[in-house]
Amino acid sequence: MKKLCILCLLVFCLSFSALLTVPGIAAGQGGTLPKVLNLATMPPGMIVNAQAVGIADMVSRYTPISVKVVPATNEMVWVPMTKTKEIDLGVAGAVVRNPSQAREAFARAMEQSDIGIIIITERIADLIRPQVDQFIFTRNFPLIVEIPDRQGPLAGKPGIREMVNQAIGIKL
Repeated sequence: MKKLCILCLLVFCLSFSALLTVPGIAAGQGGTLPKVLNLATMPPGMIVNAQAVGIADMVSRYTPISVKVVPATNEMVWVPMTKTKEIDLGVAGAVVRNPSQAREAFARAMEQSDIGIIIITERIADLIRPQVDQFIFTRNFPLIVEIPDRQGPLAGKPGIREMVNQAIGIKL
Protein backbone atom coordinates (compact mmCIF):
# COMPACT_ATOMS: atom_id res chain seq x y z
CA MET A 1 0.00 0.00 0.00
CA LYS A 2 2.97 2.35 0.62
CA LYS A 3 4.14 2.06 -2.95
CA LEU A 4 0.56 2.53 -4.12
CA CYS A 5 0.57 5.99 -2.58
CA ILE A 6 3.85 6.87 -4.28
CA LEU A 7 2.98 5.86 -7.84
CA CYS A 8 -0.75 5.50 -7.67
CA LEU A 9 -2.12 8.08 -10.00
CA LEU A 10 -1.20 7.88 -13.59
CA VAL A 11 -3.35 10.40 -15.32
CA PHE A 12 -2.67 10.31 -19.00
CA CYS A 13 -3.70 13.28 -20.98
CA LEU A 14 -3.89 12.52 -24.64
CA SER A 15 -3.75 15.81 -26.45
CA PHE A 16 -6.01 15.59 -29.45
CA SER A 17 -5.34 19.11 -30.71
CA ALA A 18 -3.44 17.80 -33.73
CA LEU A 19 -5.58 14.71 -34.20
CA LEU A 20 -8.63 16.94 -34.40
CA THR A 21 -7.10 18.56 -37.45
CA VAL A 22 -7.07 15.28 -39.38
CA PRO A 23 -9.88 15.89 -41.88
CA GLY A 24 -13.07 14.08 -41.03
CA ILE A 25 -11.76 11.94 -38.18
CA ALA A 26 -12.86 13.93 -35.15
CA ALA A 27 -15.90 15.39 -36.86
CA GLY A 28 -17.18 11.92 -37.72
CA GLN A 29 -17.27 12.72 -41.42
CA GLY A 30 -16.01 9.32 -42.49
CA GLY A 31 -12.44 10.45 -43.09
CA THR A 32 -9.66 7.94 -43.50
CA LEU A 33 -7.44 6.91 -40.64
CA PRO A 34 -3.86 8.18 -40.71
CA LYS A 35 -1.20 5.61 -41.61
CA VAL A 36 1.25 7.00 -39.04
CA LEU A 37 0.70 8.84 -35.75
CA ASN A 38 3.53 10.54 -33.87
CA LEU A 39 2.94 10.16 -30.13
CA ALA A 40 4.89 12.54 -27.89
CA THR A 41 5.80 11.51 -24.37
CA MET A 42 8.35 12.06 -21.64
CA PRO A 43 11.98 10.86 -22.03
CA PRO A 44 12.92 7.14 -21.88
CA GLY A 45 13.25 5.84 -18.34
CA MET A 46 10.08 7.53 -17.15
CA ILE A 47 6.99 5.41 -16.55
CA VAL A 48 4.88 7.57 -18.86
CA ASN A 49 7.30 6.84 -21.70
CA ALA A 50 7.18 3.10 -21.01
CA GLN A 51 3.40 3.16 -21.04
CA ALA A 52 3.32 5.20 -24.25
CA VAL A 53 5.61 2.64 -25.87
CA GLY A 54 3.16 -0.07 -24.78
CA ILE A 55 0.20 1.87 -26.18
CA ALA A 56 2.07 2.43 -29.44
CA ASP A 57 2.94 -1.26 -29.69
CA MET A 58 -0.67 -2.36 -29.16
CA VAL A 59 -2.10 0.16 -31.62
CA SER A 60 0.56 -0.64 -34.23
CA ARG A 61 0.07 -4.36 -33.78
CA TYR A 62 -3.73 -4.49 -33.85
CA THR A 63 -4.72 -1.59 -36.12
CA PRO A 64 -3.63 -0.33 -39.52
CA ILE A 65 -2.03 2.70 -37.83
CA SER A 66 1.71 2.77 -37.14
CA VAL A 67 2.41 4.74 -33.95
CA LYS A 68 5.86 6.25 -33.43
CA VAL A 69 6.83 7.38 -29.94
CA VAL A 70 8.69 10.71 -29.89
CA PRO A 71 10.36 11.44 -26.53
CA ALA A 72 10.31 15.08 -25.45
CA THR A 73 11.50 16.89 -22.35
CA ASN A 74 7.98 17.82 -21.25
CA GLU A 75 4.57 18.99 -22.46
CA MET A 76 5.88 22.52 -23.01
CA VAL A 77 8.10 21.07 -25.75
CA TRP A 78 5.63 18.81 -27.54
CA VAL A 79 2.38 20.80 -27.29
CA PRO A 80 3.68 23.51 -29.69
CA MET A 81 4.79 20.67 -31.99
CA THR A 82 1.14 19.66 -32.39
CA LYS A 83 0.47 23.00 -34.05
CA THR A 84 3.26 22.42 -36.61
CA LYS A 85 1.99 18.85 -37.15
CA GLU A 86 5.29 17.29 -36.01
CA ILE A 87 3.32 15.57 -33.24
CA ASP A 88 -0.21 14.17 -33.61
CA LEU A 89 -0.94 13.56 -29.94
CA GLY A 90 0.83 13.33 -26.63
CA VAL A 91 0.85 11.53 -23.31
CA ALA A 92 1.55 13.32 -20.04
CA GLY A 93 1.16 12.13 -16.48
CA ALA A 94 0.91 13.09 -12.83
CA VAL A 95 1.95 11.17 -9.74
CA VAL A 96 0.11 11.86 -6.49
CA ARG A 97 0.60 10.72 -2.93
CA ASN A 98 -2.70 11.66 -1.27
CA PRO A 99 -6.33 12.61 -2.02
CA SER A 100 -5.52 16.34 -1.99
CA GLN A 101 -2.89 15.94 -4.70
CA ALA A 102 -5.28 13.68 -6.65
CA ARG A 103 -8.00 16.37 -6.53
CA GLU A 104 -5.50 19.02 -7.70
CA ALA A 105 -4.20 16.88 -10.59
CA PHE A 106 -7.75 15.99 -11.64
CA ALA A 107 -8.84 19.64 -11.51
CA ARG A 108 -5.81 20.72 -13.59
CA ALA A 109 -6.62 18.09 -16.19
CA MET A 110 -10.26 19.20 -16.32
CA GLU A 111 -9.22 22.81 -16.98
CA GLN A 112 -7.22 21.96 -20.11
CA SER A 113 -9.26 22.11 -23.30
CA ASP A 114 -6.81 20.04 -25.35
CA ILE A 115 -7.16 16.87 -23.26
CA GLY A 116 -9.16 14.12 -24.95
CA ILE A 117 -8.80 11.17 -22.55
CA ILE A 118 -7.92 10.89 -18.89
CA ILE A 119 -6.84 7.46 -17.71
CA ILE A 120 -6.89 7.16 -13.93
CA THR A 121 -6.31 4.16 -11.70
CA GLU A 122 -9.36 2.73 -9.94
CA ARG A 123 -7.84 3.22 -6.48
CA ILE A 124 -7.10 6.89 -7.09
CA ALA A 125 -10.53 7.43 -8.64
CA ASP A 126 -12.03 5.96 -5.47
CA LEU A 127 -10.07 8.48 -3.37
CA ILE A 128 -11.76 11.33 -5.25
CA ARG A 129 -14.96 9.51 -6.24
CA PRO A 130 -17.30 12.52 -5.80
CA GLN A 131 -15.27 14.63 -8.25
CA VAL A 132 -14.85 11.81 -10.78
CA ASP A 133 -18.55 10.85 -10.69
CA GLN A 134 -19.70 14.46 -10.90
CA PHE A 135 -17.63 14.91 -14.04
CA ILE A 136 -18.65 11.58 -15.60
CA PHE A 137 -22.34 12.27 -15.07
CA THR A 138 -22.35 15.92 -16.18
CA ARG A 139 -19.86 16.21 -19.06
CA ASN A 140 -19.09 14.24 -22.19
CA PHE A 141 -15.53 15.38 -22.84
CA PRO A 142 -12.80 14.46 -22.06
CA LEU A 143 -13.39 10.73 -21.74
CA ILE A 144 -12.46 9.33 -18.33
CA VAL A 145 -11.28 5.73 -18.21
CA GLU A 146 -10.58 3.95 -14.93
CA ILE A 147 -8.01 1.17 -15.09
CA PRO A 148 -6.49 -1.21 -12.55
CA ASP A 149 -3.12 -0.28 -11.10
CA ARG A 150 -0.15 -2.61 -10.84
CA GLN A 151 -1.79 -4.39 -7.88
CA GLY A 152 -4.61 -5.55 -10.14
CA PRO A 153 -8.28 -4.69 -10.46
CA LEU A 154 -10.54 -3.89 -7.54
CA ALA A 155 -13.02 -6.60 -6.53
CA GLY A 156 -15.77 -6.98 -9.11
CA LYS A 157 -14.00 -4.89 -11.77
CA PRO A 158 -12.50 -6.26 -15.00
CA GLY A 159 -8.75 -6.43 -15.55
CA ILE A 160 -6.93 -4.50 -18.26
CA ARG A 161 -6.85 -7.50 -20.62
CA GLU A 162 -10.61 -8.00 -20.30
CA MET A 163 -11.26 -4.30 -20.94
CA VAL A 164 -9.05 -4.29 -24.06
CA ASN A 165 -10.69 -7.49 -25.31
CA GLN A 166 -14.12 -5.89 -24.92
CA ALA A 167 -13.06 -2.59 -26.49
CA ILE A 168 -11.40 -3.96 -29.61
CA GLY A 169 -13.09 -7.33 -29.90
CA ILE A 170 -9.79 -9.20 -30.16
CA LYS A 171 -8.58 -11.67 -27.56
CA LEU A 172 -5.07 -10.77 -26.44
